Amino acid sequence: MTIEETIQHLAIGSIEQKLAVLRGFTQEMAVPELYPLLLNNLTHSDDRVVFLSMDALVKKYPDRIRQDAALLTPQLLAFLTSGDGPITDRAMWALSLTGPDSVYTLLDFITQSLDDYQLEMGIWALGRNGHIRRASALVVNTLRKHLQHSNPRVNYAALCSLMDMSPLRPFGHLQGVEQEFELLYPELQATAQFLLDTAPELSGMPEQYLELLRNRPESGASF
Repeated sequence: MTIEETIQHLAIGSIEQKLAVLRGFTQEMAVPELYPLLLNNLTHSDDRVVFLSMDALVKKYPDRIRQDAALLTPQLLAFLTSGDGPITDRAMWALSLTGPDSVYTLLDFITQSLDDYQLEMGIWALGRNGHIRRASALVVNTLRKHLQHSNPRVNYAALCSLMDMSPLRPFGHLQGVEQEFELLYPELQATAQFLLDTAPELSGMPEQYLELLRNRPESGASF
């Protein structure tokens, strides 16, 4: 398919034509002319078109996403509560690509959340953000506040996000916060135990986290 045909299909093609182009999107196709068409398709009524357009954007146009951060951020935040897991996943990825200020945007999103679902999705997005080192203490303290939330799904999101930032996990998201986490580990352990006891549908990761917390170096803590 030529670039001209690709442009036509993305611009005015049927759903199936759009999907065919997006499913076969390659690096060679990532020409500047297609970028605005992918943006336009983020408002398409078919979730498959939205997801595949977002997928192409984050994989093929990361520099453009950063350049257009101010334009894209409101739409990406709205996608966090879309209820569509794959779209939400790509929105979290894209928010990181918008640049370092995205961590503050997500902190505000959490602080100003209107309901538990927005809060939960904001916590997940913050936990996956690539710029949390920019405000590590603020990030940790913000998430810590939600370990005792009345909604177990919010507890779970805060627990998973903090554990993945901690020195006990291999991801290296935060550095130089060992002392802060030493003070936080008892709260994380209590939350993991609470979820294991009261929310069996969320028990997979809390059980693994309990094992890590109980066996952490120089830890005598045990439940």
